[in-house]
Amino acid sequence: MLAARYNDDVSSRTIVISILLPLIAALTLAAAPAKLTPRQATNAIEKAGGKIETTAGNDVTHTTVTFAKLTDDELKPLVPALRALPHLYALNLVSTEVGDKGVALLRPLTELEVLHLYATKVTDKCIPALKAMPRLQTVVLSKTGVTAAGVRDLRQAKPLITIIN
Repeated sequence: MLAARYNDDVSSRTIVISILLPLIAALTLAAAPAKLTPRQATNAIEKAGGKIETTAGNDVTHTTVTFAKLTDDELKPLVPALRALPHLYALNLVSTEVGDKGVALLRPLTELEVLHLYATKVTDKCIPALKAMPRLQTVVLSKTGVTAAGVRDLRQAKPLITIIN
């Protein structure tokens, strides 16, 4: 009796697993964003109003997003496009409505060295995200809500960073 019960339990588990595994795999693949090519990324950024400067070898070195109505929510779908740009060096979000949540979205831009946040909605709450950017060398924080204490905190974490405040 116990052996039959054990076999029924194993059989039930096998059926459940055989149904669930393909379903989980399908959902995982559907949830994973498609990787953009550099051309697709460029098109997405330009469609959103961004301007892209390239070097002679067509490697993207600077992306400028300058329209004043860009918000954290509008920036969110652009992050995969920014990540797809090879050799992204600088990002200019001057005079946009981007705030602390928007800066946190930029953490995956691990090659970013220059970030212009002049006259944006950022505050001291963006400092942890800035500290997490491994190659960040220059950040412009003038006319933002970042306080002297926030600047000190960032400078302590990244002593070689240039902070324009």
